[in-house]
Order: sequence, then C-alpha cells, then structure tokens
Amino acid sequence: MISHLPSPTTPPGMALQDRRVAFFGMGKSGLAGAEFLQAHGAQVLVVDERPKAELEEALARLEALGVRARAGLKTYEQLDDPDLIVISPGVPVDHKLLAQARRDGVPVIGEVELAFRFCAAPIVAVAGTNGKGSSTTMLGNMLSAAGLRCVVAGNIGTPLVSVVEGDWQVVVAEISSFQLETIVDFHPWAAILLNVTPDHLVRHGTFTEYVAAKQRLFMNQREGDLAVLNVDNEAVADLAGKLPVPPLTVSLTPPNAGLAPAAWLQGDELIVQLPDTTPSAVCRVGDLPLPGEHMIGNALCAAVVAVAAGCTPEQIQAGLRSWAPAAHQMSEVAVVGGVRFIDDSKATNVDSAMADVASVSGPVYVVAGGQTKGADMQPFADFLAGRARGVFLIGEGAFEIAAGIGGRIEVVMADEIETAVREAQRVASPGDTVILAPACASFDQFSGQAERGDRFAAAVKALPQ
Repeated sequence: MISHLPSPTTPPGMALQDRRVAFFGMGKSGLAGAEFLQAHGAQVLVVDERPKAELEEALARLEALGVRARAGLKTYEQLDDPDLIVISPGVPVDHKLLAQARRDGVPVIGEVELAFRFCAAPIVAVAGTNGKGSSTTMLGNMLSAAGLRCVVAGNIGTPLVSVVEGDWQVVVAEISSFQLETIVDFHPWAAILLNVTPDHLVRHGTFTEYVAAKQRLFMNQREGDLAVLNVDNEAVADLAGKLPVPPLTVSLTPPNAGLAPAAWLQGDELIVQLPDTTPSAVCRVGDLPLPGEHMIGNALCAAVVAVAAGCTPEQIQAGLRSWAPAAHQMSEVAVVGGVRFIDDSKATNVDSAMADVASVSGPVYVVAGGQTKGADMQPFADFLAGRARGVFLIGEGAFEIAAGIGGRIEVVMADEIETAVREAQRVASPGDTVILAPACASFDQFSGQAERGDRFAAAVKALPQ
C-alpha cells in the first residue's frame, strides 16, 4: 500500500524558558501541563477555583513536583502577573479572568495547543459528539498493526502534552469541542469529524456555535492534509463545502450519481477508495467487536486514514479484531436469571444512547436519566416509547424524559440507580436485556460516568441469582 503519512518534522516550538506561566485547572491536563512546562524551564503556577479541601491529591502531586499551586482562585491578581495562561478543557473560554488577561495582552491557549507546538510527529485528530473515542482507538490499533510507532492520547484520557515529545511516527488524538475552542495553530495532518448532534449546549450556547467549535478542527489544514467527514450526519455534511481542503466523505450508502464517498458499506464489506485509486474491501462487518451502524461508520472513518497511512486490509482487520470498547461502553455486566445487563454509562447524550439501545437485539428495558446539559429530551423519549418495554429513570432529567414518554410505556421513577436495577429485574424475563443508557451526564448523582457505571454493575451483581 502507498503511504501518504508525512515524516516527523521540527515542531514550531514556543518560548517557555523563564516565562511566568499560569495553568488554569488541576485536573489531568493541569498536572501533565505543569510537569511539561516545568521541564521546559517555565516558572509555573497552577491554579483552580475549587477549594483546597477538594484538591488535596492534586496539590500533593504538584508539591512533589516542586510546582507552585493555588486553590480557591478568585481574582486576577492571584495569577501573579503571567506572561502566558494555559487552560484545561473544563475552563470556559469566556471566563472573566481570561477576559481580563486578554485585555492585558496575555495570550490564552489550551493544553492541546501547547502540546502541538512541541509535536514533531504528524497528528490525526478525531472529533465528534459520539464515537470519537472508539474511532481514535480503532485507528490506533490499525496503525500499530502496520508496525507504525503510534500513540493514542487527548480527550480519551491521556493528556496530549504528556506524550507529544516521544519518538512517534504518528499521534492519534481524540479532540473535544472544549479543546477546539482554544486552538490557534493546531494543525492535524488528518482530521476526522464523525458527527455533530446537540450536546454541551450549556457551554456552547447554541447548536450553531457547537458546530462552529467542531469546524475549527480543520481551520489550519492545507494542501496534502486529509479532512474526513461522515456525511451521513446532516451537520457534518453541511460543512463539506466550507473547509480549506476538499474532504474525503464517508457514508454507509454506496456511491451514486450525487455522492462519491471515499468509504462506504457494500453488503457486509467496508470499502475504501482514496482519490486516484480503485475501491478496496478493507474488512467485513463481522470484524467489528460491537454491532450497530454507528460502529460501522466509526470504523469506515478510521479505515480511510489507515489506508492513507499505508495500512493493508489485513492490518486493518487485525487492528479491528484486537480492538476492545472502553470501560462502560456496551459492556456486559452479567446475565442474571436469563436477563442480560449492559453497562453503557458512556452514552452521555441522546444520540449515543439511542444508537446503542437500537443495536441491542430482542426486548429491552432502559435505565436512563441524569443531567440533560440543556439538550432536548423529547427525541429520546419518543425513541424509548417505540423501542423499550419499560424505562427506569434517575437523576435530574427523569421528569423531563417521563413527561416526553407520556405514559406510552411503563415508566418507573427511581431515586437511586440501585432501585432502578432491582425494579428492572422485577419485570424483565429470560432473554430480555436491561441496559444503562443514560443519554445524560452523571454529575447530579455521581462523580462521573465511571462511578455511575460501577454503581450499576455493583447493583446487578448484588441481585439474587
């Protein structure tokens, strides 16, 4: 296979020696960023608005690194006259302290932008409301199966800044809309946009602004770069004529007079055709460990970049077969009394929850609810009314979802997830499936989606056999 993967180059760099740099946020990105900045000779101060009592672990790690830290941030003066501010993804770009910094001429960038300035290897950036973690790890597996020195990082869990200076031939990064808000020169050789559906509207304000944040993924691309769009998603398809490079489009629909995608599904074969090449079957649907059209779309997008990087069909197949979904993604917890229980706590928005529930065969009961993030729950409610035998609702969004269902199917309001699990077992029959597919964020009742999934699994395992 011909490879279009560029060779590593000298990164653009950034002057950090002796500069006063404030890193805003003491999460994973902040800790990794502090270590990186200190190694490059910066005078680092890590700050966070949360009180000291909530940050004991982070503060202890920063102290061990010899990095100054300040909890309970309230005023701009507490940033100690910085030359540069780097922010974690969770910090709003319109934060009042950042607005003051910009007025004073202080640059404000995100951790991803900082990492890019020191990354010699070409970057593949994967974005989308749903499926970006799956596509990122699928692609990483394909490239590794081809023998390429590849690392997977970014929003998926490992901060990009902690890996970019390794001896890599390619870096595959999951990139969120929050991270894209703060890029300046970030330039991926290949950029994949899987889908954009309503999510994070509390942060972005409107769906139009959310789409605009995702579109920033492509803003620094130039001739020779790859822009991969899954045009089965309407919002993504609308961007096809608005990018700086002609896109490579992906669709489950085979080519016709009005559509010529670079990858599509033909029967049970995933087909890739780069410009000026003949179509090639790279794998079959059965090579994917998880079912569903959304998973096929994710694999098609990953395969386009894999083929461009020189991967053979055999290497793509090997990468897919060795791929495993992330924790709390369509994970079978147990079969109790003939009823299958699935933890899909990662389904934190309407579209991901609907796609995953739709992929379950047979009768299904759904545990859902949590923080809606400003999303309209009516489409989810209508879907549940037509697909589920019963719904067990938790968290802040429970009443909104129940009102949307309007009595069309049985709805049980549960104060805790353990109650929902017990009630679901009570009505489910052998051969049925109970799935935790919240369609909502978890922070109303849990520390995150991982704790929600763990609590669901523990409740299932406590059921009488």
